[in-house]
Amino acid sequence: MIQEWYEVWVDESIKIPYVLFLCPDPSNPEGMLIIDPKQNNQVIQRLPDYNTAVSWLTEDEYTRVDGRMEIE
Repeated sequence: MIQEWYEVWVDESIKIPYVLFLCPDPSNPEGMLIIDPKQNNQVIQRLPDYNTAVSWLTEDEYTRVDGRMEIE
């Protein structure tokens, strides 16, 4: 399955914000993946749904960058 969208989340508490991507899990229709582009796009978390993923990110003080970015 090809990713249709992703969100960019950043930790702004450091001088250069740390970036993570949130996108649907192709192996689970409800699931979400959190990907670290700095670690060669490694999946660092598999979560059961969007709300759980957002809770995980906000608990670690990540902030969502405005809007989803369509993959072309």
